Amino acid sequence: MQDPVRIAAALLVILQTALVAAIAVRGLNAKRGGIAAELAVMAVAAIGALWIAKPYLHDGQIWAGDSYHYGLQVADFVTQLRAGIFPVLIGQSDYAFNGNVHTVRTAPYFTLFAGLLDLLTLRQLSFVALQNLAAVLSITGAALGAGLCTRLLAPRQRWLAPALGFLYASAPALAAALLGSDMFATAMAAPWIPFYFTGLAISLRRLDDTAGLLLSLPTLGLIWYAHPAIGVWLTLPLVGVQVWRFALLAGAPGNLTRPFVGAAWLTVFLAYLPYSVESLELGYHNAHVGDDALSSLLRNVQASLPGVVLQVNVDGVRATSNEATD
Repeated sequence: MQDPVRIAAALLVILQTALVAAIAVRGLNAKRGGIAAELAVMAVAAIGALWIAKPYLHDGQIWAGDSYHYGLQVADFVTQLRAGIFPVLIGQSDYAFNGNVHTVRTAPYFTLFAGLLDLLTLRQLSFVALQNLAAVLSITGAALGAGLCTRLLAPRQRWLAPALGFLYASAPALAAALLGSDMFATAMAAPWIPFYFTGLAISLRRLDDTAGLLLSLPTLGLIWYAHPAIGVWLTLPLVGVQVWRFALLAGAPGNLTRPFVGAAWLTVFLAYLPYSVESLELGYHNAHVGDDALSSLLRNVQASLPGVVLQVNVDGVRATSNEATD
């Protein structure tokens, strides 16, 4: 069972590397022959990242606890996706029979990414393999992303790029979070953080910060979907940079318009996250979680999108459960 995972990882990492190298060539306006040099640079970063991700290059579960929980989320999401149910808004397969909504609603990037990988691999991988593949591609994506951003910000430092990419992917704050604490959501956010800070750097270096906002805002949105807590933390530097720019360049044309337009777009993009949870109208706190909360959850989801909720006879399930315990 190990070969399919490794083959899929190899093919997708090669695709990642080629795409990042092409972006580097385009962004640096490299002349003819530049693609080979950039491929070599990014290949070094990818190989180093694969070494870090080696524990996940197989079809077995790594650790327990949170890793097992994330695995159940992938299994439930992909099971529903393969059955033709989309969007997936609530757990309703054997893997999430209790109507679980975390992370489908609270941090949906991970399950959406796993679903995309399931489609790209033609539904040939197991649920655990998809979970591991998502981790591998996030680690390689982090190294490649950091390498690409280094190339864009310091074009003359070609071989510094893979070194910093490897350093970023292997940093304890990232590698230990995943390998030691099963923090898959942190790993999912990791590839986009370098692009976010590169956008901030561009905003600080140029009078016209359009390019910086076009880079920092979408990646911040993806970070929010991957790990809302990290999204909250990283929103603060963006606000700080824009306040600083406004204070120094208050008279510059567009200095106020672009950030407000960007903030409006980001607000609309992120609205799903709080609305998705609030719309459940659960109305309970930690001391009271029971049938009323679950009934409310199912009722609201079914009222909004009736086609995505499977019909379940709750009374029948309870009767069967009581007979089994008698």
